[in-house]
Amino acid sequence: MGCSETKHTRWGPVVLSTTGGEVTNDLLLSTDFSGFKEISGTLTVLGAEGTSPILDLKLLDGPENDTVFMGDTTDGAFSQVTATGNAKIYVTKFSRYLNFAYSLGGTNPKFTVIVDLYGKG
Repeated sequence: MGCSETKHTRWGPVVLSTTGGEVTNDLLLSTDFSGFKEISGTLTVLGAEGTSPILDLKLLDGPENDTVFMGDTTDGAFSQVTATGNAKIYVTKFSRYLNFAYSLGGTNPKFTVIVDLYGKG
């Protein structure tokens, strides 16, 4: 891909919730970002509910388009979220396929989010 090539992937809006305690999930989006050198991402939180709600969202990567992801990308974790707003990431080291994992904390946490990923050059 040339320097002017870009790719945009949007996930959401989607509601992430649990009935209590903590839950961790892989979202299994398996988006192919091969050929790109950098990725920027924006997490937009449209709504946050519950008692002391906490959302941790991170980017995972893997070489194959399946449910096996190697682990966290370098710099691929968004800042922890407790209310509405935005968080950004910038990643330059990643495998071909990208996915997300999230963890919820607090009592009855519920977040409505949109995640945008942009692959560049």
